[in-house]
Amino acid sequence: MQSIQKLALDKVRIKKVERAGIAPGEYSGEVLIRLIYDLCVGEDYEQSVNVPWQKLACVAMSKLNEATQDAIIREALDKGVLTTVKTVEPRVKAKVRSLMPDKECKGKVTGDTHAQVVEAVAYTHYESKLA
Repeated sequence: MQSIQKLALDKVRIKKVERAGIAPGEYSGEVLIRLIYDLCVGEDYEQSVNVPWQKLACVAMSKLNEATQDAIIREALDKGVLTTVKTVEPRVKAKVRSLMPDKECKGKVTGDTHAQVVEAVAYTHYESKLA
């Protein structure tokens, strides 16, 4: 089987089927299917990773004396500060981003797959061992 065929098989969505009328137990069987696919594989790309701001804040706070830590905490918890400090200062954000590598991402796979039953071989039902 070729890689594109394996990828198509992985994209097959199994729809939920009603379980009514199927007794508890173990089943084994075999179904021969025909897989029809029409896929589009996107280009690989780089994506910026999320900045761990909480971790950065903890490291920064650990470098400060207790009085400064207390002042920063009081100011951060002041509800009025939230309206004035909505974003991280652009220079700081740019510095942090420059130190973080982008993440390599594979292109998205989109399209349609359809599995058609060619032959359903008889199955065997074993009584539930849980009862």
